[in-house]
Amino acid sequence: MTLAQFIAHIQTLPDQDATVLVVEHHDGRGYYDQGGTAAEVPFDPTKHIDITDMRTNRFAKGTAVENKHEILIGATGLG
Repeated sequence: MTLAQFIAHIQTLPDQDATVLVVEHHDGRGYYDQGGTAAEVPFDPTKHIDITDMRTNRFAKGTAVENKHEILIGATGLG
């Protein structure tokens, strides 16, 4: 799904005043949470948007990720 398609889909949702939640993953520290933990948290654009654009990265030229450009919504690997 492209960002434009995602935006169009979100605009069709009936409750435009709803709070947006994302999944936030935290790294595990102990024996019982080796895979980490995940929780639903309110969306914070300063923490929960990760943009990857390899199209302008000169080191990606000729590699499998040369044309990769993605937006991750959520958070992974937090301490």
